[in-house]
Amino acid sequence: MTVNYKILGKQIKEVRKQRCYTQEKLAEAAELSTAYISHIENATKKPSLETVVKIANICNTSVDYLLDGNITHSQSAHDYEIDMLLSNCTYFERAIIYKLIKTIVQFLRDNGLKIQL
Repeated sequence: MTVNYKILGKQIKEVRKQRCYTQEKLAEAAELSTAYISHIENATKKPSLETVVKIANICNTSVDYLLDGNITHSQSAHDYEIDMLLSNCTYFERAIIYKLIKTIVQFLRDNGLKIQL
């Protein structure tokens, strides 16, 4: 299997923007050039594993999340994304989300439905 660098670049750009980082700010924190960050996001250059880990750490995300779309069977990327979505929720919002998830899971199991990711 090969790494789809377009997906990787898209994920890096997405998480960078979610964290309100400019390419310049990310480049400075990662000790890379702004042009290189742009090349990574546009998949014109292939970052080393060390660079991907460094970017993940700076953006407070997981390498799994950045590689989502390349990994065929990883639950941790979804777990991390769920944690990120819930991180700013109030207790009341979390209680509602819990009840919704519980209802959806029960519905899927009762109806024998399987979702392909």
